[in-house]
Amino acid sequence: MDSGIVNERRASERLNLYLPIEVRSLEGEDAGSVKGGTVNVSRGGAYFLSSRNWGEGERCEITILRWPIGGKVISSPIFRAFAEVLRVDSPADAQLCSAN
Repeated sequence: MDSGIVNERRASERLNLYLPIEVRSLEGEDAGSVKGGTVNVSRGGAYFLSSRNWGEGERCEITILRWPIGGKVISSPIFRAFAEVLRVDSPADAQLCSAN
């Protein structure tokens, strides 16, 4: 009989939270940065939406930006961390990436 309980493998709870971010690759010739947003976050990582093609294992720097004021995201960082892309999902026009 199915109890409806899902066994969560993650050590940290994921919170559905949108935060404006800028993600910069630390590798290769395509080392520019793109703006995006988180889908969910946890103590150990973030799942984010980006228009750039990321590769699993790619190292990056994620910067959480200040909230938009008047529709414009301010590039002044709130938090910055180095990460590695662990998983890439590709919806129709963007990529969802999991990074720790």
